Amino acid sequence: MMRKKKSMILEAVHETARDLYDAGVMDKMTMREFDRLCLPAIEPLKTVIPNTILPRLVMAKDLFHNTVKIALQKDGWKITSDPYQLRYGVADVYIDLAAEEAIAAEKEGRKIAVEIKSFAGGSTVSEFHTALGQFLNYLIAIEVSEEPERTLYLAVPTDTYQMFLRLEPAKTVIERYKVRLIVYNPKSEEIDQWIE
Repeated sequence: MMRKKKSMILEAVHETARDLYDAGVMDKMTMREFDRLCLPAIEPLKTVIPNTILPRLVMAKDLFHNTVKIALQKDGWKITSDPYQLRYGVADVYIDLAAEEAIAAEKEGRKIAVEIKSFAGGSTVSEFHTALGQFLNYLIAIEVSEEPERTLYLAVPTDTYQMFLRLEPAKTVIERYKVRLIVYNPKSEEIDQWIE
């Protein structure tokens, strides 16, 4: 498409059309047509992430990644993927921390995927919002994957569960969106509780 140069005539025509639209004499579709004919075309912005940055964005491990991995193994789970990678639309998804890494495990025929969170940043509320968004996105990615029977869990430290997640408003959000939790003890590297 050829880019239109700024023209005094087109500016005047567009300004008149805008006045007629503002006065209610011209409808929106006609005004859009005048916009298309009189205004210069806007080129879409292209975002490019260099290949050297992308792997670092996707592959960082959570602070308690190994802690949860050890806790699952102590609980009798066999780690089958670390990370657990899914193809979702045009993107690769790595379940664990902020689409970064994952653990997939099996026990008695059950398959799980675990999104690990440390809640060690500044705002617990903000981290909860991020974790919830990731959990819901990963849940859909699993549903449309080759392993839709795999159950997704959000692994959280015991103190975060006790002081925040079991209380309102987080409690209601977790119940409403059916977020399954693994509550882990970072010091003993054990799972304290499974919450379905």
